[in-house]
This record gives sequence, C-alpha cells and structure tokens, in this order.
Amino acid sequence: MESVLFTYQEKFRKEDEKLFMEVRKLKEGNRENFENVYKLSEKYIYSVIYRIIQDNDRTADLMQETYLQIYNKIDTLENEERFLVWAGRIATNITLRYIQKSRREILPSEEEEDFIFEKASDDKEKFIPEDIILNKEKK
Repeated sequence: MESVLFTYQEKFRKEDEKLFMEVRKLKEGNRENFENVYKLSEKYIYSVIYRIIQDNDRTADLMQETYLQIYNKIDTLENEERFLVWAGRIATNITLRYIQKSRREILPSEEEEDFIFEKASDDKEKFIPEDIILNKEKK
C-alpha cells in the first residue's frame, strides 16, 4: 500500500514541478507557455468553479474569464509554487461576482410582484389573495 501512495505522490509532485516551471517561464515573458499552464491547471480551476456554480456551460464561460484574468495578472503572482491557490482565488472571485450580478438582474421582476401587493393594499377594498392570483393569470 505504501508503494502505491508513494508512486501517487511522486506523480503529482512531478506534475506540480512542471506547472511551476511553466508559470515561471510565463512570468518571465514567454507568453507561449500559457497553453501549457492552462493544460496543467484546467482540471483544478474547473473543479473550483463547478463546485460553486454547478453548471457545465457557465463553468466553461467562467473558466475562460478566469484564464484571461490569469494571463493579464500573472506578473502580480509572487511565488510560482502558490499558483494554484492564487488562480483558485481568481476563479472563486469571478464566479462569486457572476452570481451577485445574476441575482441583481433577477431583482426587477421581484419588484413588480411587490408592486402588486402595494396596489392591493392601497385599495379601500378587502385584500383577497385570490385576486392577486387572478390578476397574474390575466397577464
């Protein structure tokens, strides 16, 4: 059992070292290495975004935005060995901003429902919930 665990750890240590080397080259200005950085980190970034959003199409869109941000901000990364943490934080922030933005877009329709209640309470007549349902059905 220990040999299997050791082999597993050795495999991932080598992959991490390869990623760190590619990130270092990217930071030095060799922009062709971006594709290698993408290939070596895409599974991790995908899993970070998908855990939050749980939608394959949106995850793909947010990954694209995340890697664009990584490409533009790679110079701000101080330690190549912290790349996955840094990139994961970018992915998380972009995903959370997307969720906030999409919730704000939903609010105007909720305001319309509030208007129906305000209108009903302004009337001098009795407030009957069935009236609201009937009004919605008429629309």
